[in-house]
Amino acid sequence: MADSMHVGIRLCVSVSLAGWLILCVPTGAAGAAAPGPGARETPRPAPKPTTKPRNVRRTAPAKFEPDTFERSAFQFRGPRDYDPAKDYPLLVYLHGGGSNGTDNQKALKATPGSVKGDELQKRHPTFVYVPQCPPGGSWASRAARTMVVNTVQHLKAVYPIDPRRVYLAGFSMGGSGSYHIAKHYHDVTRSSFAAVVRCAGQSDYPMATHKVLARSSVWIQIGKLDNANRRYELALDSYAKLREIHYPAPGEADTHETAKSLTIVTPRKTYKGRTRTLTEKGVKVARISEYDGEGHSTWDFPFRNPQVFAWMFAQRLAD
Repeated sequence: MADSMHVGIRLCVSVSLAGWLILCVPTGAAGAAAPGPGARETPRPAPKPTTKPRNVRRTAPAKFEPDTFERSAFQFRGPRDYDPAKDYPLLVYLHGGGSNGTDNQKALKATPGSVKGDELQKRHPTFVYVPQCPPGGSWASRAARTMVVNTVQHLKAVYPIDPRRVYLAGFSMGGSGSYHIAKHYHDVTRSSFAAVVRCAGQSDYPMATHKVLARSSVWIQIGKLDNANRRYELALDSYAKLREIHYPAPGEADTHETAKSLTIVTPRKTYKGRTRTLTEKGVKVARISEYDGEGHSTWDFPFRNPQVFAWMFAQRLAD
């Protein structure tokens, strides 16, 4: 499909929006159950032997067509200069609170331009899946978790998506949801997202959840003044738990931590802060960026940092 082509359906009414498929069918019960688990796979940092993930898709479609999987709304963009003979990564973005519904528009409007725009496709051609959380719920709900995981499994089966390079990001409710979805994805598929970016999440998670998250590379983004619902405190706690899981016994040299100042320049404002990075066997497995003077505002500008996408798309599960 040409980059400007768009095909959409909603209750049999066609819609157009450059570059995106608007996928929606009448609301109702959740869609089909996810495919059965494939071979267990482990991210690169894990020390245990792994099996190469199985890509169960059949012949990739030569062009994009309307897709009626799931009785829910979502938007789905194909990579720039799509070639069905190639495998591409998949980026899943979870919106924050206030964009729930079934209109299939608010979720896309709440997605950062750096995620949904053409500039990302020029640098990192990728599929982008933007679900819309059902009304009145959160990404932690069973309905939302099932919808997202089932749809990811469906998209991997139909499109030329590399199962080793599936990424997850979200802001606020979506930042919290990124951990819920990552845990549920592993529980259902026995696989993991290659990378997770949590922006301004506000839920507390036990060590058991972090042990699952440690199978992915994780980058936490938080404003130092984002104190409502203990967001800043919980971000520090989450990084500390990941650090505890990854950090070796004294004297071992495979893992080390660094801290660097951070500056992001945008047309509107310059943002400053610090990033701590935990590197294990050459892989940046856990990171936290703390922004000076910022509150609940990390939905957009962190993705204007080219290092975020460079890091994300460099992550992959082990063969």
